[in-house]
Amino acid sequence: MKEKFGQLQNCKRVDKRHISLLYCHVNMVKQKKLPLKQRIVRGIIVIAFYLVRSFFGLLPLRIGLAFSGFLGRLCFHLLPHERRTALKGLRSAFPGKSDEEIRSTAKESFINLGMNFYEILSMRRIRRIFDDYVTIEGEECLREAVKGQGCVYITGHVGNWELMAFYLAYRGYKITPIAKELYDTRLNEILLKLRSENGVHTILRDKPYTSRSIIKALRGKGVLGMLIDQDTKLQGIFVDFFGKKAYTTIGAASLALKFKSAVVAGFIHRQKGGGHELVITPVELTDTGDKKLDIYENTLRYSKAVEDAVREYPAQWVWMHRRWKTQPKSSTKTVRDEKV
Repeated sequence: MKEKFGQLQNCKRVDKRHISLLYCHVNMVKQKKLPLKQRIVRGIIVIAFYLVRSFFGLLPLRIGLAFSGFLGRLCFHLLPHERRTALKGLRSAFPGKSDEEIRSTAKESFINLGMNFYEILSMRRIRRIFDDYVTIEGEECLREAVKGQGCVYITGHVGNWELMAFYLAYRGYKITPIAKELYDTRLNEILLKLRSENGVHTILRDKPYTSRSIIKALRGKGVLGMLIDQDTKLQGIFVDFFGKKAYTTIGAASLALKFKSAVVAGFIHRQKGGGHELVITPVELTDTGDKKLDIYENTLRYSKAVEDAVREYPAQWVWMHRRWKTQPKSSTKTVRDEKV
């Protein structure tokens, strides 16, 4: 296996589908090495996914949203770890809110995720009413941004971010998000296929073709989608997020500076009367020539854009994620990796 992978890497012209198939095979081998209990649990999750998708397909849109929202509410009560994480994060971000408000917001966050799941699996139906289902504000910013060599699209896990990508692809933009591969190969292939069917090409991180795909997207007037609101193991720095230091990836700032790309921020939110509103705004790029300072200033600005969106619609963010899990070892250090 190592020899085969080495040969592929050394080839000057390699179809990335071959590399993807090889990675898929490697992942399947790894999956077989998992403990039996873990393999059974993952198998049940995959089967449950197909059953739920089939059931959702039978439901009218309005009923499906109501039912999936109910499932989200149920998860709030049945998943104590995620519930505690959400409540803790909300109390930290909104110290002035009452316990009742905090609990209500956390519950709404779970409900929103349930509705997101239903919408993603009902895209064939939603695509037929997309023009009425989603309204867009500030699209001229995006049109202007892609006139050059593509743009960096800053966003976060707000509202239904997958639906946002599908909608922009529906409107003719070359949407290319950078994403982490899912823990299960089968679920990963399902998600990639779903995105592809809706005009969204995903660049998976840490693959031999990742860098090449990013360059191709930016030079081909593409929209490089980057969600920067998660605590990841990627190279990053600590910037303020709701008044606390949060470890934030520097990828968006680094790419924008390297390719001199335009930057926009886009966030979608669910509306009370049904449907969604997408708001896009231009984001200034600081480029003084001081690489370390520029990366910090731009990453801070991008993080602030996410925070503003979350503050406006706190019930539509993923509070069950441990955003402040990683903390700086020293209060005087802002950058974890000094090679930035």
